[in-house]
Amino acid sequence: SAEDADSEGEEGKFYVWRKEQIENPIEENAEIISEVFNIRNEGNFPGGTSDDNILHQKKSVKQIAADKGIDEKTLHEKINSAREKLFNIREGRIHPYKDDKILTDWNALMISAFAKTARAIGNKHFEETALKAAGFILSKMVNEHGKLLHRYRNGESGITANLDDYAFFVSALIDLYESTFDINWLREAIELNKDLIEHFWDERDGAFFFTPDYAEKLILRRKEIYDGAIPSGNSIAISNLLKLGRITGDTDLEEKAFRTVSFFSDQINRTPSAFAGALTGLNFAYGESFEIVIAGRKDDETTREILDYLGQKFLPDKIILLKEPDDKELELIAPFTANHSQIDNKTTVYICRKYTCERPVTTLDEVKNLLN
Repeated sequence: SAEDADSEGEEGKFYVWRKEQIENPIEENAEIISEVFNIRNEGNFPGGTSDDNILHQKKSVKQIAADKGIDEKTLHEKINSAREKLFNIREGRIHPYKDDKILTDWNALMISAFAKTARAIGNKHFEETALKAAGFILSKMVNEHGKLLHRYRNGESGITANLDDYAFFVSALIDLYESTFDINWLREAIELNKDLIEHFWDERDGAFFFTPDYAEKLILRRKEIYDGAIPSGNSIAISNLLKLGRITGDTDLEEKAFRTVSFFSDQINRTPSAFAGALTGLNFAYGESFEIVIAGRKDDETTREILDYLGQKFLPDKIILLKEPDDKELELIAPFTANHSQIDNKTTVYICRKYTCERPVTTLDEVKNLLN
């Protein structure tokens, strides 16, 4: 979850290099590698000692090769060889301390990032990384009562999960569903969101407490929505409620989203820029949001083309559901999909706004026209 900046009592010592430390191991390639990574005798960054360098590139390998009149492939080989040698030398240094605990909330944010990137660029490795991390949390960071836990280290999980753990992981599971269309991830998201509501929701005033009702009793159970380095749990919960409400047709979920915003409305109105996460949720509620249902087989070529296009197009305010022929499981979760079926046995796309749908289309070009 974290790594020190210090080693041997000096900040950044593990990562910086003097020019002779670079030149000696790579010898004949020293001049070009120094050019690639901007190495200087006097050091290359303010605030360091007089001869410290941080290895970094200002130009692409292609541009450097052209400037120096070197074959690009040859330059890549020189760089890779130098990096391997320098990496092995650096491995012999005293490493900064690593905090190697695993946190549910931070991993959930990374799962979302990997899942979204996987579908945007078609990278299966990123998808597998997201799946593996989510599987780890569900198998290792849940207690015997099915409640999420916050921390895992050295084979032991513990600490009662907080609002961020639940909200971020529910969001990650929704993202995983939209990348894989494995309905089990959507089902997990819905169940964990029910847990979140049952144990964190403030029925009297609205919004979510940071700690659950079964946690250690505190003088005050706080509720926050300010976005810091990461978004607040309440902000992400707003989006989750709206998306799951739109998927399931459960208006109570949407009502809870609006009550959450209402509870914090005075703060948000005073300094809107501090509450981007909550405003993102509101944009889904009031802006140009879509429900997109694709009726077709996941392995069908047209289905894949349409899913790839939707993954690459920036449409943050949408939900996407894939309904394969005779898919009764999705109908149980999202009853509004009951009437969404294939036309003439072709992949068919329904683009809807708050359940009011455009005419169904069966080609990628028609999908593009509707969304544009």
